[in-house]
Amino acid sequence: MPRFLFITMLAIVAGILLWLNIAPSPPLAQAQQQPMSPVVGSESEKDPESKAHSSHSSQPPATTDMAQQLTTLRGRALQQQLELFWRNCHNEQNCAHQLAELQASLSESYYDLVANYPQLHQQWQQVLGSLELGQFATLNERVSEFKHQAEILWGQQASSILADEYALYDFSLDAQTLTSSDAGDYVAQFQQLTERWQDSQEALGFNNDIAKFEKAVSLIPSHYTPTQREQVVEQLSSIYLTPSQATSILARQQQVESQAKQVSDYQTQLSQLKSTLSSQRTTIYAGMNDAQWQEYYQQQVEAFRSDFFDNF
Repeated sequence: MPRFLFITMLAIVAGILLWLNIAPSPPLAQAQQQPMSPVVGSESEKDPESKAHSSHSSQPPATTDMAQQLTTLRGRALQQQLELFWRNCHNEQNCAHQLAELQASLSESYYDLVANYPQLHQQWQQVLGSLELGQFATLNERVSEFKHQAEILWGQQASSILADEYALYDFSLDAQTLTSSDAGDYVAQFQQLTERWQDSQEALGFNNDIAKFEKAVSLIPSHYTPTQREQVVEQLSSIYLTPSQATSILARQQQVESQAKQVSDYQTQLSQLKSTLSSQRTTIYAGMNDAQWQEYYQQQVEAFRSDFFDNF
């Protein structure tokens, strides 16, 4: 009986060993026989171009909004939007891609403006630095030359990108009509002028009534008598200023006039002193050498300055 059990157990062990050697598990066999397939569903494993395309394929609404802003904004607001576009695309390192998306939504002239804005802006600064408008006799000639140079550089979009500058120049041309107005009509004509430029108040700096008052005063014709000027200023003050504002501005104006008179008096008296000293150099102080004279001259000028400003 023990011998029979021993033989039986040997047979069982041999069967187990034989099965382990010749019959690997089906899942492992299949894994060894089939090639590895790439992972295609993971966003992190996509190639960079595919990932970039995927990330921008959802942006048409943003592109449309950008295109709409670029075509509706004008002047400084348009310049700021263009600068923002280029700053952002440089930060994201995809300027070419964003330009390509915008191209389908913009006219050729607007696309050229966006695509070339950095270079055009730099070139325009150079033009402004070399533009000598002072050589032209009239304001009309200066405005014409400015616009001519702008259109050469900016093309069809000159009036859009430089809308604020155009408004300032055109307003100045229109304001020339005030130079021929009678003192009694000046205030009414100024009001008509500002009404014509109602849509450009921000560009012109007419953001409040104080600004309008100051502009109106600056445009008062120089041929008005002091009495006429004073009457016009009083009318403008009653229209555009509150009583407290009028008092404050009047005090400031008086201070400016006082300072202007002080400067004028100083220059006049200093000129008279220098003339006197120059005469003395060849007469009573002719015996001084150059060093002695320069020391005396400086002492006299410094004493004059000290005495003059001590009296204010």
